[in-house]
Amino acid sequence: VLRHRTPEQLLNGTEEQAAILFIDIKGFSAIAESTPVQQLLAALNDHLGVIVDSVAGHNGTIVNFIGDAVLAVFNVPVPMDQPNVAAVNCYLQCRY
Repeated sequence: VLRHRTPEQLLNGTEEQAAILFIDIKGFSAIAESTPVQQLLAALNDHLGVIVDSVAGHNGTIVNFIGDAVLAVFNVPVPMDQPNVAAVNCYLQCRY
């Protein structure tokens, strides 16, 4: 991050174009209610591992984990060409 911005820029903030990706498991609460804890945690860890690897592989940044959901951004704080393409490709990779 510091290679691309000075400390002053980080403190003052900048306006950037970014792509935002939010991935969530549909119906996770219902699944969690009927799945044994160890099995649920193993599946959730596998799911999150795929997403983390894909976001990193597409040069994105994970902003937050929210239960079973992940919020990631592309082009902030590390600049890239076509952040929208990176976000869509990341999503498509996570689906499989």
